[in-house]
Amino acid sequence: MLEPPSEPSEGLLSFEAHLTVRSSIDAEVVVQGVLTGRTNSKLQARCGMRNIRLRGADGAWMTPGDAVRVACLRHTTITLEPR
Repeated sequence: MLEPPSEPSEGLLSFEAHLTVRSSIDAEVVVQGVLTGRTNSKLQARCGMRNIRLRGADGAWMTPGDAVRVACLRHTTITLEPR
């Protein structure tokens, strides 16, 4: 589930955005194959269409990956739950 992007975030370059991935589990957030941080935290990522997945501590994928448009210079919040 994608929420509307927030007002412009400060301290970002033109190709960056803030991203929060809400989830009921504590997992690693992987954006475009790169570990970006953990669920339920405000992260910094490149903007545009991004493939976002959750990975457990054992390295197993918790979600199959969702294509999400991360709005440039804004804070995008999505919800991902394991299947």
